[in-house]
Amino acid sequence: MPNILAFTFRYIFIIIIYLFIFAIIRMVYLDISRMDKPAHGVNPVLPTRHPYLLVRGSRDDLYYDTKEIYPLNKPEMFVGRGKGCDIVFADVMVSSKHLKLWKDGGEWHIEDLGSRNGSTINGEEMAGEYILDDGDVVGIGELELQFVEND
Repeated sequence: MPNILAFTFRYIFIIIIYLFIFAIIRMVYLDISRMDKPAHGVNPVLPTRHPYLLVRGSRDDLYYDTKEIYPLNKPEMFVGRGKGCDIVFADVMVSSKHLKLWKDGGEWHIEDLGSRNGSTINGEEMAGEYILDDGDVVGIGELELQFVEND
């Protein structure tokens, strides 16, 4: 009887060791497979045909996920927290419809839509409509978005 018990424990111990080794190999494999993928599911390739908004600063400090770039690929786009917006940020400081961006005559315009917390452009409080120039920085909630024109 003691031989059967020792024999059983020996094989149970061997099975536990193999399961442990398998778990380590699986963990290493998953870590290696994630190394090629960009953080937050962001496509690292910048758009080439459209102007875009670039999120400045560290996105890791935010309590919500954002992309790094937001292409302006429609003639009129809305930015806000609401589901009907083209660019959505889950920031409580952002109104449901915060900003409107539109292209008119080859120029991009921006306007705050009466948001509760307001918006800034190049550090100044936004009041009314503005024409965006390459490199302009728009402040909305906790974010700074840089307008990049791809001409």
